[in-house]
Amino acid sequence: MKFTYSYLIIYFLLLSNLINAQDKISSDLIKKIDSIFDSYQGNPGCALAIVKEGETLFKKGYGFSNLEYDIPITSHTMFDVSAVAKQFTAACIFLLESEEKLSLNDPIQKFFPEFPEYDQGKLTIKNLVYQTSGIRSYLAILFSQNRYAGDRLDNGDVRNLIMNQRNLNYEPGTRQDFSHSNYALLSDIIEKASGEKMPEYAKKNLFDPLNMTNTFFVDTPEKIIKNRAIAYQEEKENQFVLNHFFNSAVIGDGGLYTNLEDLIKWSNNLSTGAVGGKDLITKIITPGTLNSGIKTNYAGGIYNQNHYDIEGLPSIRHAGATGGFRSLYYKFLKQDLAFIILSNNSDTNVWALLDQLTPLVLADEIAEAQQLARVNTESLTAKNIKLNKEEKQQFTGNFYNTVNGNLRAVELLDGKLFYKRAPSLPGSPLTITSSNELAFETAPFIKLSFEQAYKTMIFTVNNQDPIPLERYQNFAYDHDELEEFEKNYYNKDLDVTYQIKSKEGQLQLLIEGKELVVLTPFSKDMFREEHFGYIKFQRDNTGKIISFSRTDNTFSNLAFHVSKSADS
Repeated sequence: MKFTYSYLIIYFLLLSNLINAQDKISSDLIKKIDSIFDSYQGNPGCALAIVKEGETLFKKGYGFSNLEYDIPITSHTMFDVSAVAKQFTAACIFLLESEEKLSLNDPIQKFFPEFPEYDQGKLTIKNLVYQTSGIRSYLAILFSQNRYAGDRLDNGDVRNLIMNQRNLNYEPGTRQDFSHSNYALLSDIIEKASGEKMPEYAKKNLFDPLNMTNTFFVDTPEKIIKNRAIAYQEEKENQFVLNHFFNSAVIGDGGLYTNLEDLIKWSNNLSTGAVGGKDLITKIITPGTLNSGIKTNYAGGIYNQNHYDIEGLPSIRHAGATGGFRSLYYKFLKQDLAFIILSNNSDTNVWALLDQLTPLVLADEIAEAQQLARVNTESLTAKNIKLNKEEKQQFTGNFYNTVNGNLRAVELLDGKLFYKRAPSLPGSPLTITSSNELAFETAPFIKLSFEQAYKTMIFTVNNQDPIPLERYQNFAYDHDELEEFEKNYYNKDLDVTYQIKSKEGQLQLLIEGKELVVLTPFSKDMFREEHFGYIKFQRDNTGKIISFSRTDNTFSNLAFHVSKSADS
């Protein structure tokens, strides 16, 4: 009887809390929100909160946090929020800066003398915070070694992986690329600068002052976490298996457990600055700047840009994914309206959920911003520069993203230019704004600039983060030609040997006989895979293959040389 009574008390407390939160919105809106999450009934689920101007409009759990015991998700359920943790790590760095215990301009060697001096240039704390370091992501390194991200790993292991990489991907400050390594290193710097373990420093200076009593960085996997959700993935229809990284002990880039209740408090602090002051909040939400002076869209552990790049809807946001956990913190700054989505179901698409929720709460604001965008578009279209067919033809061709290998094309159809992401997809209509520049007709803030006699195409959004794409010619291989690439290739930084075999018109890349990835040819001596990036083979003066370089978001021209034993 005592067991039943205690659970009734908890139930009514949670119900009362839910009613208080939701009496600020209509019952019709509640029904619409509930319908979005219907599919989670009886499955691993979601927790949702909507917060406006310091008031919680809605908070509710859907589905189960634990399938073995059928424990329902509530606003108190604890989730691993993965990369959403980065804003807290950045906040600690900024607090230490205000305490004059570090400077963002400090080189990382000040805290880690064992780190190499990089040929590409000086690497500072600022580069880590704003994701402009050029350091390779440790998760990409693990994948490239065919290791499991859920293996027992701590910050010391991550530091060693990073130090074994003798080069950076680029000169620090010249590009922005997301790397989990940056924030794992910041966690270590917080410990060095403060003289305290990073979880303790964050607790004392952020979480306790905000009464976030159920938020903590977990650097010991054995820690007992009350109300913890277990993460799952669906193996067959309505049949779930565990997808939970119980062994992870890496913090800073992730490793944070929290719940809706505490994230609501944090969200409100991002508006008020009650803890840390307005100066701290400004630092967290202000984007970084490249050496060139171009602003990026990454701020202090959080992205800052317009909602779908629509003027009038500035937002900050960060998503997270680890194992079967999915999370999203998304705040419209002008409207002071935040959405918090936490899930223990790997099939959860937090962005799709956000797209269904925002029109229910922000319909008028979105419509107004879209109308302004249409006016700007019409103004641009009216200024469309007239070129003849031959002049338009100069823009057309196939291009590959030199950062990650994604393929794009510009086509001329019935006198109109289109930008295509894939052959099977419809193209986006383009407007000619100058003899060497195009803009998206429906989104004029997205521009394509052409350089080097139209061989290079620069993709920019709101004149930020220029992405270079190079022109290429399609190339196909027959089976006998692919056999030429069948060798073993070694890289010292990763300390790994890749075996390459031909496979049905593609190249199979293996480690110790186990397939890592299959690469498809797209140009002469160039092969790619969506999640692996692209590789480019190099030849000597006689035309013999001697190496290849791998490039994606986390590796830039990482060289693999033919092993002598395989060179026959």
